[in-house]
Amino acid sequence: MHVDVVPNRGSRPAYLLRESFRDGGKVRKRTLANLSSLADEQIDAIRRVLHGERLAPASELFEVTASRIHGDTHAVLTAMKRMGFRQLLSSRPSWEAEVIMGVVADRPLRGGGRRRAGAIVERSVLVVHPIFEVPRPYGLEHLSSLVMYAVLGLVAAALALAFTESLVALRRRFKGARHRWAHPAVGGLATGLLAVLAVATLGAPGVTGGGYATLGAALAEKVALKLLVPLCLLKLAATVFSYSSGGAGGIFAPALFIGGMAGGAVGALDMALLHHSSDALGTFALVGMGAVFAGIIRAPTTSVLIIVEMTGGYSLILPLMIANMLAYGIARHYWPTPIYEALLEQDGVQLREETLADRLERLSPDFENFRASEAHAPSHLQGLSAAEARNS
Repeated sequence: MHVDVVPNRGSRPAYLLRESFRDGGKVRKRTLANLSSLADEQIDAIRRVLHGERLAPASELFEVTASRIHGDTHAVLTAMKRMGFRQLLSSRPSWEAEVIMGVVADRPLRGGGRRRAGAIVERSVLVVHPIFEVPRPYGLEHLSSLVMYAVLGLVAAALALAFTESLVALRRRFKGARHRWAHPAVGGLATGLLAVLAVATLGAPGVTGGGYATLGAALAEKVALKLLVPLCLLKLAATVFSYSSGGAGGIFAPALFIGGMAGGAVGALDMALLHHSSDALGTFALVGMGAVFAGIIRAPTTSVLIIVEMTGGYSLILPLMIANMLAYGIARHYWPTPIYEALLEQDGVQLREETLADRLERLSPDFENFRASEAHAPSHLQGLSAAEARNS
């Protein structure tokens, strides 16, 4: 069989699906179908199949090697920039042109709703890109790994308590010490020594600064397993020294870094004990970030939303809930006050008013002492009120 093209004067040629056969000593043609109503791409595909080519679906021809957050948004904006769409709107940079780009790019992505449109405008106007690039879709690959995610929740709770208690205690020591002008220098010296130790012995950065590059490598399973635990502990110690001494830095990024390294270490344990593949290391690192964040910041719902936004789906919701709630519940049980409230209380700032329950809890030692003194009072005075006892 083959496709014949029959010219038509003044109009589109006719495309006929024909087969050849022998009639006696002659070769004749027989028309099987008229393909003229099909698009040129469809006719070309039929012709290629008749020539023996194999047509495969796009999912077999392409391999997804990286999954970007709002990847479709990134693709549309990149295409518009390559076409010079911004220069067509304005020869000079202007926020109006950027907004118009966002609105125009929203048209082919209309199905994504307001969230995707907001991402378009944000990236066009503010030129904001994600801090972490999630290299591939993450998910729960083995149900048996849920036990290890519970272990990760326990580890995250221990790290959160160690971080919070050491930070509050060391900051109290610094606030009570003299020569406050020298405190940041002391903390900076300790942090610097820990960073030098990490580079000299491990050959790995990440102890200073946000550590986003190292954390991104851990999510991509590119950090050596022997570095995960040392980097986790060194980052914890460096952050405690830097923050408590009044130096520059915060708590948010270190909490993610500590959790990512701890999660990767538990993922390595999952590989050793349950013989799972190394593909889960990045998943454990991601869940560890959320669990330690929930234990330190005491915002488990925010932690879940952060990871859901990073992965672009809910495939990790069960491991996240297990690890987050264990870390949050244990840390809150042993240290009820959130870290930011504890730091403000050190500065004399009370975020909430004292309730009746707080007053009763504060007075409970005095009440217990009164009960003890009543028990040792003479028998004829026991059970009387204070006024009746005085009159007696």
